[in-house]
Amino acid sequence: MLWRVTFCVVLIFASLTAWAGVIEDCSQHRDLDLKIKGCTLVIQSGPDDRGFLPAVFTNRGVAHRMKGEYDRAIQDFDRAIQLNPKYAAAFSHRGLAYGRKGDYDRAIQDLDQAIQLDPRDREAFYNRGAAHLVKGDHDDAIKDFDQAIRLDPRDVEAFYYRGLAYGHKGEFDRAMQDFDRAIELDPRYAQAFYDRGVIYARKGQISRAIQDFDKSIELNPGHVDAFFNRGSIYFRNGDNDRASHDIDQVIRLDQKHAGAIYVRGLMKLKKGDVTGGNADTAAAKAIAPHIVEEAARHGMQ
Repeated sequence: MLWRVTFCVVLIFASLTAWAGVIEDCSQHRDLDLKIKGCTLVIQSGPDDRGFLPAVFTNRGVAHRMKGEYDRAIQDFDRAIQLNPKYAAAFSHRGLAYGRKGDYDRAIQDLDQAIQLDPRDREAFYNRGAAHLVKGDHDDAIKDFDQAIRLDPRDVEAFYYRGLAYGHKGEFDRAMQDFDRAIELDPRYAQAFYDRGVIYARKGQISRAIQDFDKSIELNPGHVDAFFNRGSIYFRNGDNDRASHDIDQVIRLDQKHAGAIYVRGLMKLKKGDVTGGNADTAAAKAIAPHIVEEAARHGMQ
């Protein structure tokens, strides 16, 4: 998951016995509807003599965001910021909500403000890095993931996504180092094994690429891309039985996977099944008109 969700903002209330249950409801994150109800009751309770309302609105906004109700979440974060323009958490959470909506420029603006107010907010650095990565601003993404890692040297996702950013820049050795570190920190990180396998394949280290695709599939048996890339390697190497197994698995998982359908067509043609092969290649071209050129670039023809 590219965006990282933080669950709730800790509320610091005085000892208010009558409100203890409602306050607990607003602060917990196990039951989002109960969280919203609890925060709403606190908001409706009267004047905010203790200055708690920015945190309460932020907590309720977090619940709305976690339910996918981004506009309602942003309204709550807006209110928290109106009440306290220096409340870093509200900017950080509103930035994440904008990111979830795909409004990356607004997300970055809010995360800029959150970091200015709280330079140790590693989640804000991480999520701003995610926004830069999605926008294709790889250098800025790397800088933010650097800061997230500086604040938490065991941040697995920051290493992984920094590796992706390096990969997009063509700096494959640096990308490999970050994927290595992500796997070291989390040996069950299937996607890190997959992306490291892609780099091994690019570098011509085919056996190591296959080992990483094997591990990715072991950890995530539904990993379509791992099956397809491993099957493509087998196809290019003339191992048609293994290629056929992987390509069939891709199509079982994704019936409209143009690349897999096209490769299956090529294998049928090589076996002399002209009718079946032509049908598959035609079906693949109907899904992805440029599939022939794309496959040729990857040595599959």
